[in-house]
Amino acid sequence: MLCDVAAQIALVAALAATAVAQRPGTPAWLLAAFAGTWMVNLVTSVMQAGPNAASMVTSTSLPVRLVKLIRDYGAVIFVAGLVLAVAPALTVWLIVAFTVVNGGFLLASIAFSARASMR
Repeated sequence: MLCDVAAQIALVAALAATAVAQRPGTPAWLLAAFAGTWMVNLVTSVMQAGPNAASMVTSTSLPVRLVKLIRDYGAVIFVAGLVLAVAPALTVWLIVAFTVVNGGFLLASIAFSARASMR
């Protein structure tokens, strides 16, 4: 578990450093939001694992399944590695997309939990 967290921190640092190297004007708040949503993604993914796991978004439509891929560790590592190796200029856009989608999942999980607690 500790090695996994260290690898994730290294990937976040590599993506942030590449974004700044490719676009020196990359705002610090974006990088902070990216790192924060990365950790939220990690924690909520771990919390939703196990025999009692339930998805907040139960739709199985193709667009929903594609958006949910950003929460799949293997898919994220693959896409991040591909962007870093082939098109590092797109790193900022990867960071933006990841932050927006995971920020949305964070808001949805807050709403989902609040609704569940009111029952």
